[in-house]
Amino acid sequence: MGYVKYLFTHENNLSLFDSFSFPIIVYDSDGIITAANMDFRNLTEIKEDDIQQKKVSIFDYIDNNGNYGLEEAVRMAFSGVPNVFISDTRIIRAETGTPEDYISSKYPIAIFYPMTYEQGSVKLVGILLDDNKTDEGETID
Repeated sequence: MGYVKYLFTHENNLSLFDSFSFPIIVYDSDGIITAANMDFRNLTEIKEDDIQQKKVSIFDYIDNNGNYGLEEAVRMAFSGVPNVFISDTRIIRAETGTPEDYISSKYPIAIFYPMTYEQGSVKLVGILLDDNKTDEGETID
C-alpha cells in the first residue's frame, strides 16, 4: 500500500500509478471517485473525464448483491484502519456474461486503506482489487 500511496502522491509517478498491475481507485468521504488507474477504468468503463468532473461514485460500482458488508467496508476505511473485504463472487458490479463480469470475478478481494490525510483525518481512501494469488500463482487460503 505504501508503494501505491507514493505513486499516487508524486506527480512524476502518476503514469506508474495509472499502469499499476492491479485495479486501483481513490475516493473521498462522499464516495466520489477522484482517481482510477487504467485497469480499473477498463474494468468499469469509467471515463477519465467523468472522474475529473467528479461525476462518478464508488457506490455506483460496488456489487452489494451477495456482498453483505461491502458498503460498510467502503465507509469504514475512513476510520484510518486498513481493512480487507473478501467476496464469494466479485466486488465490482458487472452485467452477467460480459467480459467485465469475467474480469471482475478475477478480483474477489478489495483492500481498503487510507491514501491521504488532512488535519488528522483521512481525506482519501484507496481500494486495490486483488486476485488472491501469490507471486507464484498459487491461491492463498
